[in-house]
Amino acid sequence: MRIKNSKYWVPYPLKKSVAGATFILLVSFLIRLALHETIEPYAPFHFFIVACIAIAYLYGYKLALWGVVVSTVLGGYYFIQPYNSFGAPAPSDWLQFANFAVVTIVAIFVIEFLQRSIYSRNLLLKVMQSRYRLALLNDNDQSYVAKKNNAVWAVFQKMLSRFDDILLLQFADADVKLQPLFFEICHFSGKVINSNDWQYYIHGDDLPYLLQLLSLKSDEANPEVTLTLRINQTSGQVARKCKLESHIFFEQSLKVLRVVA
Repeated sequence: MRIKNSKYWVPYPLKKSVAGATFILLVSFLIRLALHETIEPYAPFHFFIVACIAIAYLYGYKLALWGVVVSTVLGGYYFIQPYNSFGAPAPSDWLQFANFAVVTIVAIFVIEFLQRSIYSRNLLLKVMQSRYRLALLNDNDQSYVAKKNNAVWAVFQKMLSRFDDILLLQFADADVKLQPLFFEICHFSGKVINSNDWQYYIHGDDLPYLLQLLSLKSDEANPEVTLTLRINQTSGQVARKCKLESHIFFEQSLKVLRVVA
């Protein structure tokens, strides 16, 4: 992967960068000016070389090149004979100008290249870390979906394996769905039982407890509750030992009432 915006490696805003570069140049100029009587006529640009390299390291090549121009003017005016004036440069002066410019500019662009390389590497590492996190999240999502599917399939398989024992089903907040076994036990000869008419086929003393169990949320209900129901028939009543199972099916509550053999 190629990082195209590595030129934006400088972490400081433009105003702060200009202020910092100006401060570095000013400090280098003041130090050289303070030492001028001691070291003149030598090293007119040495402190400026250090300043421009520091600017390149902190604020980038553009301000560093600006620092080279300013340093050339300051050094040529104050620290090259005749001092404090722009006289005609001697051949040795031109050599000092060229030496300062070449060495400093080469160092500036080497630093810029290295800074961009480091910045590109850091960006690439961040991209790789982001992709790795996305891959982990994707794997976690797939594992979660697989677990949900397995849980749903386990409930579905359990229901199918003993489907003939089921009296009724209730999914989420939907109405109770009666199964063929319920009609068989209560000897119901019609085709449809409307709404809550099925409740008339459960003994009045057993119905409240059953309705209470059916009304419980999935996190409140026990996985399995055993109870005895008296079912009304045309010829009387018949008692059946039943088991009410509570499942989570597609993140909804599913209750299954089946007859225990």
